[in-house]
Amino acid sequence: QVVDADSVEFPEPEVDAVVLEGELEAGGPTAAELVESVREFLESDVFPAAEGGVRYHTRVAIRSLQIVERELAGAIGEAGESHDGDVVVAGIRLGDHDERLAEFIRGSIPSTVSKLMVANPAYMTG
Repeated sequence: QVVDADSVEFPEPEVDAVVLEGELEAGGPTAAELVESVREFLESDVFPAAEGGVRYHTRVAIRSLQIVERELAGAIGEAGESHDGDVVVAGIRLGDHDERLAEFIRGSIPSTVSKLMVANPAYMTG
């Protein structure tokens, strides 16, 4: 039996739909708020009740969402954007940049710190 898709009526969703691309509907949660809500749910409801592999994967998911939260909060700025690092690394290994190595290291510190702040801010504390 063929069903005419135009004749099928679907119930209205009970919750407001969130637009993932483009602008959010007025009053809708931001991406950061959605990520925070999911992380809090995992921390408060799922993790305490989970065991074994599920507990481990929940912890990984929580840590991943924390990274996303820090990225959304702007912990990585312009300095975190990488230029063609593979070319630079290859040149250093070949000795092509020996005279500029100190300059390269000084220039790399801000992006390295930014990346560490996103990966795990505890890395930057004494």
